[in-house]
This record gives sequence, C-alpha cells and structure tokens, in this order.
Amino acid sequence: MTLLAGDFPVGVDDFEKLMECGKIYVDKTEELKNLMESGAAVTLLLRPSQFGTTLGMSMLQNFVELNYADPDDRSRQERLFKNLNVYGNRKFCDSHMGRHPVVRISLRDVDGLDFEDAMDTMKIILHKFFQKYRFLLDSDKQDEATKKSLRRKIEICSDANLDLSIDTNMNRFSEIAKDSLAFMSGMLYDEYGAETVFIVEEYDTLLRNAREKSKQKADPEDSDFYDRMLEVVSAMLSRALKTNRFMEKGFVTGCLRINYQSVTTGFNNYVTSGLTDAGHSQFMGFTKEETVNLLKKCGMENRLEDVLAWYGGYNIAGYEMICPWIVMNFLSEALQPNSDPAAFPPRNYWANSSGNDILEICMKRAKANTSRRLQNLLDGGTEVIEKREFTTYPDIAANNDFDVFATMMLHTGYLTVDRNAPAPAAAGHTVAVKIPNREVLECFRDKVDAVFGRSNPVWLEKSQKLLAALFAGDADSAATIIRSMLLSFLSSRDTAYEGIYHAFLMGIMAIAADETNVDIKSNSERGDGYSDLVLCDDDKAVAVIIEFKKSDSESRSAWKKLSAEALEQIDKQNYDFDLLEDYDVVRKYGIAFHGKHCMVAHKECRGED
Repeated sequence: MTLLAGDFPVGVDDFEKLMECGKIYVDKTEELKNLMESGAAVTLLLRPSQFGTTLGMSMLQNFVELNYADPDDRSRQERLFKNLNVYGNRKFCDSHMGRHPVVRISLRDVDGLDFEDAMDTMKIILHKFFQKYRFLLDSDKQDEATKKSLRRKIEICSDANLDLSIDTNMNRFSEIAKDSLAFMSGMLYDEYGAETVFIVEEYDTLLRNAREKSKQKADPEDSDFYDRMLEVVSAMLSRALKTNRFMEKGFVTGCLRINYQSVTTGFNNYVTSGLTDAGHSQFMGFTKEETVNLLKKCGMENRLEDVLAWYGGYNIAGYEMICPWIVMNFLSEALQPNSDPAAFPPRNYWANSSGNDILEICMKRAKANTSRRLQNLLDGGTEVIEKREFTTYPDIAANNDFDVFATMMLHTGYLTVDRNAPAPAAAGHTVAVKIPNREVLECFRDKVDAVFGRSNPVWLEKSQKLLAALFAGDADSAATIIRSMLLSFLSSRDTAYEGIYHAFLMGIMAIAADETNVDIKSNSERGDGYSDLVLCDDDKAVAVIIEFKKSDSESRSAWKKLSAEALEQIDKQNYDFDLLEDYDVVRKYGIAFHGKHCMVAHKECRGED
C-alpha cells in the first residue's frame, strides 16, 4: 500500500477519531503494558510540544476506560484495538482493557489576564468535565448527599453570571476546582467498584501562562496570579494523586517538572519520564525505524537523509527520536498532487507550532558568557550545562543564568542531549547539549535576525550611538560601543568566517542609517581597490571609510598594529579618491577584530588638506 497525502492525520489527536477515519497510525500500543504495570503509582511524562503526548493519552484512555452504561461491554475496545500490537497480549487485555473508570482533564486552555480571568476559563473546562459524569445523578448506588454535591458543582460551573471577583464566590469555586478530580474518582468507585485511572494533561502550561501574566502586572497586589494558580493546581493534583484510595494509576503530562510542595513532591510514589529518563522513552515521537517504514510506504525512501537532518536528532534517553507531528506535515505536503515527493524541500514547521519567547529573552538579556555559549551552539557546537530543577515555573525574564535557559530549551525541544559528546567530567545533572536539527537551527537563526535588528530598541539605540561616534571622529567611544555590542551579538553565520565582522558592522550601520540620510556602500570599487565600508552624510558633508582586519593573536599590541595597517591601506589604495572633492571631512577608520574584542584607529582628512 502506497500512502497518499490524505492518509496522514495532521491535527488529529483523538485516538478513536483517528482509527475510525482510517488514517495512518504508528502503533505505540505495546507501551500500554509498561504504563499500566509499572511500579509507579503516578508517571510524569515530560515531552516538548507536538511529540504526540495528547494522542498517546487519548489512546490510553480509549484502551482502559470502561463502558459506563454497560461495564461488561468491551466491544468498543475490540473494534479499536483488534489490529494493533497490544491486542496480542490477551492476559494484559483481560486485566485492563475496558476495566477502569477514567478521569481525564487538560489544563492547556486555562489562561487569562489575571487570576479571576483564568479561573473563569477553568470554570468552563470543569463544567464540561462534570457533565460527562452527569449520568451518576440517576444512580441508586450514589447517596443523596453526593448527588447533591455533584449537582451543585455543575450549577456553579455552568453559571455564566457568577462573579469571581467576589471573595465568597471565588473561594467556593476554588474549592470545587481543587476537589474536582478526587471527588469524581470517589463517585466512580462507588458506582463500579473499580479504581480510577487519572490523566492530567499539560499541568505546567497554566503555570507558565500565570508566570508570564504576573510579570506584566504593575500593581504588586495584582502580581500574585502565579502563586494563587499554583495553589489551585497543587491542591487539585495532590488530592487526586496522593493517598487517594480510589486511584489505580495517575499520568501527568507537561514540559517541566515543578518541584513545589504538592505539585510533584505531593504525588504518591511517582516516577518521571523525561528527555533523559529511561522509562517510556519510545512511547512519544517516532523512532528512526518507524520513520524509515513510513517513508517506504510513501515511496520516499530517498528522503531519509533530509528528514533526519531537518527533523530528527532528538535524544530521548539514548534513543534517536523524530517529532511525529512535523514528519506527518512534511509527508502530507510532499505527497500533494502538485508536489514532487522526490524534490519537495523540507520546511520549518516548528516555528509556527512552538512559542520561542525563551530564545528571544535569552538573546536579548545575554551576558557575555551566555552570548559566547549561544554562539557556539549556533555554530554547531556542544555546550556542557548543569540541568536545573525548578521549585517554581522559572521566571526566565528575570534570570540570566545560561544553565536555566539551556534547561528550559532542553525541555521545550530547542536543544537535545548530544549522544556523541564525551561524558562530562562532572557527575550528577551535568549534560552536553546541542541544537538537534536544521529546522530548530533555522528557528534560532530567524530569532537572531529579529533580535539583533531594529525591532530591538536597545540594539537600535546602540547602533545610532555608534553611527554618531563614527561621524564625530570619536574612535574611543566607537570602540567601546562596538565591544559592548559584540559581547551580546550572535551571528546566524559561521563565526569562523572572516567577513562576519564586516557583516556585523554592515548590519548595525544599516539599522541606524534607516533613521538618517546616510548612504552606505559595501565592498565598492574605489581608488585602486575595494573599500570595506563607506558611509556618506550629505547633510553634514562628512564621509567615513572603514577597513576591517581579523587578528588571530591574543596580543593587544598586535591588534593595535593591525588596526594601523588597516588605516594605512585606506591611504595606499586611495579609497578617498573622490570623496575629498565632495565632502568637507573624510574620516578614516582601521578596525582590528579578535573574537569579541576590537581596536579602532582613526584619521581625519579635510578637503583643504
């Protein structure tokens, strides 16, 4: 069977819908046994976005959830799983297939401008959550007090006019939210005599949203959004997943592990399956073998090298994994009737699917050492970091520590552990990381071009000051500004390339010149050669000629000598040939670069000279 564009379930994360519409499914069902029969009561599954976590949890729910109307009926599971790997394990299927109540909730969409706003969205989510179990109100197995409590929860969550700015209303609803998961497991146990499987998705997304919104608040009294949200989600998870006698298993998904009282340390007997943890490493994402099989089914075996280079490279506990959503997008587009699968160019799907605020903040606020380490990653290098554990969702806007940024980027898919790097000398949480593939590298480069451009007000201001210093003949100030910009500058090009400094200064001048009438010429034929950079301001009747040199020496005296040689080259090559006729003042600069350092030599010539 050769797959066509319409066979790929792009955007489908509901397992039942996927199976019933006949879309392609890479069988991960064998992992169900490991999930359900592990020794851990709670499993924290940490993956970057788009790695198939939602589909995996939907598959788990569809497998274990009993038929509430007829608990002995497992025909639905028979229909969905009969052709999948797990079905061959009859002992496991008899024990768990269609045998458990399921309490599943996603916290992904809990968001708002402040705590009240976010809790309003929580109210909508919980209304839908409770409605699923409304049938229990008609049961003879439930006592009247419990049914009255459920009925009241549904009424409160459905009340669009409930004003949560009133403390009594907020307190009442907050308690409903905190108790929601545990409460339903109790009712389900009374009804079916079976323990509940809990699935809580994206538990840290609402914490990230709350953290970001809290930092935007000018009034300190309004900045407790994060703390209040943390209290709610901590209590919600703790009551359901710690010492809950109605729990069979708990599964919590997200990107980061937040060690705060009852968020994760409050879980009962939990294990973490993250990017560097051995458990369930191949459950989410495609293995190389699975990717090869997909390509064969598409008749696109010749594209394996492209797919791995652009979308592979993720090291999950020693296994090379590929982001499934991105591969599905690529194959779906490549197989469109108007496309040539053999030549369809790889595209950047990651940029539109994952927030990259962390890249921008890291680049804008980078210290010199952070800038150097980021540049090394951009150049294809590896950086050794100490993985950080977070007691709260990190305030990345206030933290300049490279290891914090790198840990966040590791968990969100912008970096991966380098499998081929030598083991770091330091033990414990130390790992070597790199950018995983060309797609993510392109995201980095695009962000570099955006950050070190006119959209960054700090960068724009420095560019304007440098331009003013050059036209004023202030070589010392020019050198100071260039050095400060070099310390934070990241290049989307190879920094070993000598012309990178030319491109760096050319870019800076272009930013500043947009606000003036300065004309810029790069590598233009002038006199007896080609000048590196010429700036002309007709209004001031001043021209600037700049010649660059790159030094391999660590010696400042060598830099000084080289800057003087650059200045001398301007005169020898007659780069000012016609400028002295048209401008009152011609300023000549020789600039020697070494790494993030520079030395500037200056000479002034006037028309009457």
